[in-house]
Amino acid sequence: MTRSRISFRLVSELVIIFAGVYGAFWVERFRQEVEDQERALTILAALDRELENLSQNGPYVEKGMTQALDAFREARSEGIQAPPAFYREPGAETPSISVWRATVSSGGVNLLDPGLFYALAEFYNRVESFSERYLRYNEFTEREILPLLSRGGEAFYDPVSEELEPSFQVHMDQLRTLRDEASLIIFRADSLVQVVRAEVELLR
Repeated sequence: MTRSRISFRLVSELVIIFAGVYGAFWVERFRQEVEDQERALTILAALDRELENLSQNGPYVEKGMTQALDAFREARSEGIQAPPAFYREPGAETPSISVWRATVSSGGVNLLDPGLFYALAEFYNRVESFSERYLRYNEFTEREILPLLSRGGEAFYDPVSEELEPSFQVHMDQLRTLRDEASLIIFRADSLVQVVRAEVELLR
């Protein structure tokens, strides 16, 4: 066998090996991309449900807070020494963010569009802040307000000025802040539901 034939055969074998390796690499990469896309769609579907839950249940919380504040204001306008307005969540004390936490801890955020990830991170940080603030607020409610309710509204007022004690006034101010923050969270949840669904359509 001549040297030229040996060289041609060697080159041919190298080309075949290279093509095989490259082909296997391309197939594996394609398979990984398909798996990543399917996983991203699963994550987005779960986030969609969690955001929709916040969007749908949030207005009930906001309404409950508003009704408590309005009832107090109306009573005071009639000269009644009503107990300070307060709100207690009858169900879970804080909104569920378990899907988001699972997405972060599992590394699933790496499959999300960077802009969407930033928007979600900013939103959920706000939800967590709201939850922590509400828990502190509710702790005061249970410790300082509920035990005095049986004494009547007068227990919450200064006997000289007949005005609400400062600590209870501050507590009501915190309720207004929570109500306003709940409104913003609801608005952002509504917007993010649409963004997440648009991302799902792009990936399909």
